Amino acid sequence: MSLTDAIQEAYADPDIDDVIIDTIELDHASFAEPVRIVCNVEQDMDLPINDGGLKARFIACGVKVTLQGFDDDGPTTGQLAVDNVSKLLQPHLKAAVKAGLPLNVTYRGYTVSDLSRPGEVRGGLMLSKVSLGPTSATGTLETTSKADRQAFPRLTYSLADYPALHGL
Repeated sequence: MSLTDAIQEAYADPDIDDVIIDTIELDHASFAEPVRIVCNVEQDMDLPINDGGLKARFIACGVKVTLQGFDDDGPTTGQLAVDNVSKLLQPHLKAAVKAGLPLNVTYRGYTVSDLSRPGEVRGGLMLSKVSLGPTSATGTLETTSKADRQAFPRLTYSLADYPALHGL
């Protein structure tokens, strides 16, 4: 995952005036085309999917996205919450649930100073543990790669399995 200079600067300096625009792309075998959402803006936006690529329409919607990260225990899962889901996503999500296949997610971050290309792209995400309500949907973002979710060197040392660790 490479970051553009503009998005690196926006992440590094919270006082900078450049605003990061988060977008989410939801794709599933049952969708005719991916659903693209631009987070927390008032109007739909036409943004390029990749550097120099054609622009696609992203629908404005209230979304809270927390991307995956790392802490002392290893990788952490991300979270996705979408408001106003009844109008935009409910038909798509119902079709995805019926199909029983995972919902693929791609995150793209853009900076207002450079809307010509995404500053960050995180693909290979999967939406799981989805809770669908009448007006909102929430779910967990996980990587589709099992290597990111496994302990290294493939053992997890727990007190139940290794009682001699008690008191260390």
